[in-house]
This record gives sequence, C-alpha cells and structure tokens, in this order.
Amino acid sequence: MINPAALLRDVLFLAPSVIGGSLLAAFLMERGVMNKLRPLAAPFVKLSGLGPETAAAFITAFFDVRSANTLLVTLHREGRLSRREMYLASLMNAFPAAVRHWDSMLPPLLALLGLWGALYFAYFLLVGLAQTLLFALLSRLLVAGSGRVSAVVTEGGGGPNALKRALRRAVKILATSAAALAVVELATSLGLFGVLNSYVKSAVSAFPLSAEELGVAVASMVNYAAGAAAAAALINAGLLDGWRAVKAMLLGSAFSFVTALRAVLPYYVGVFGPRDGPLLMAISTSVRTALILALVWI
Repeated sequence: MINPAALLRDVLFLAPSVIGGSLLAAFLMERGVMNKLRPLAAPFVKLSGLGPETAAAFITAFFDVRSANTLLVTLHREGRLSRREMYLASLMNAFPAAVRHWDSMLPPLLALLGLWGALYFAYFLLVGLAQTLLFALLSRLLVAGSGRVSAVVTEGGGGPNALKRALRRAVKILATSAAALAVVELATSLGLFGVLNSYVKSAVSAFPLSAEELGVAVASMVNYAAGAAAAAALINAGLLDGWRAVKAMLLGSAFSFVTALRAVLPYYVGVFGPRDGPLLMAISTSVRTALILALVWI
C-alpha cells in the first residue's frame, strides 16, 4: 500500500527547500530585513490593514513561497500574528506566488503559443492579483481597526539559537509532510484520486465546449504545458482559434487542483500543520477556481 522507499525519496526531495526556507525565514527575522522590505509591499499592506510583519513575507513570496509561509507561521507561533492574520497574509501571497512562476511557465508558453501564450500567462497573473486584492480588502474589514498593535521586528539577537530554532522547525515540517505524503500515497493506492479525477472530468465535459476545446481543457488539468501543447497542435491544424484555446486552458487550470492535490496537500500540511493546512488549501483553491470560472465566462 505504502512504499517506504518512495516515501523516503519524496521526503529527501523536499528537504533542501524546507531547510532552506526555514533558514531564510530565520535570516529575514534575525537581520531585520522585514523593516527594510516593508516599503516595497506598502500598497498591499496598507490596503489590508495588516501589520508590518506581513510585508517581508509578501516580498519573499516573489522568490520562494514556502519561505514566505514559514515566516508567517513563525510569526504566528511567536504571538506576533493572530491565526486570522496568518490566514489572510498567506492568502494575500497569491499574486507574488503567481509571478514567481514566470521563469518556468512563460518560456514554454511563448514557444508553443506565441502571443496567445503570453495572454494566458497574463490571465494567470490577473487571477493571482484579483485573489490578493480580494483578501486584502477582506483583511481590512476583519482585522483593521481591531486595536491590535503589530510588533516590529528588530535586528540582532538570536544567533546560534535562531539557527537551532529554524532547523527544529524544518525537521517538524518534514515530519508533518512525511505523514501527509503517506496519507496521499495510501489514497492513491486505493484509487481515491482516480475517482475524484473522473468526477471532475465529467464536470468539465458538462460545459458547452467543442470536442477540441474539451481536449485542451482536460490536458490543462494535467499541467499548463500539456494544455499548451494540445492547444498549439489544434491551432496549427486550423481546428481551434487562439482565443478559444486560451479560454479552454483557463477552464482546465481551474480544475487542475485535482492532479496537483497530491503535491499541494503535503506542502500545506507540512508548513501550516494538520489543522490549518487543509483549511487554507481549501480556501485558496476554492477562491482561485471561482475567479478563473468568472474570468472564463466574462
């Protein structure tokens, strides 16, 4: 049912990014980088009404989302952010997280689809920006004016102790991720993901799409590259125009969480824990899916 060797391989694959993310988060806190980066995120932080601690996490998400979320979790456990603030700050990282994908997404999209690929990526960024603004406004309603004064992170202190805390945090994240990976592998071996995937594909086929558009949408559920390759082949054959291809790719990406769930769930559980991780994942995925569907049918 569960392959210990495969599980160990997956954990070892995660280890460098988890340890690196924890050390980077510790460095940002220890060196007061938060205060220096705060002006760069000022518009979003001001809109949200969240404290200055969230600014560095927002900027860090442009480079490494895991480090940004690890930073937020650390701040929450140290009492500098409430659970609600941690949720909202993490959900606000949608836009920098989307931008972070430019180097892996844009080259193949441009190579396969040209300007249509650029348009798809622009929509991808637009969804991330809309999600960030939505949660920033929600934060302003729920958090701003609550009377809570956010602590400002200062430089210095900690030293070796900060390094030890970061490494302990990384070990805890890896242990929790390993447990989540084991659950995912068990669910996969029982065929639960296959059943879920079949239901979602049936739901996608219920949309008023041509056979060509449906093929692109289903391929995009696997990943954006598969969707782009399918779209490029149909466009070159004259069976699908670029605009309809982009919309089909967007529709498929709205339901791509089914195939991504095996990787995303252990990530959220590992960073945020078994209580907050699944809930944050469900909120983020639901809002993203709703925004993409709204965009597709505008």
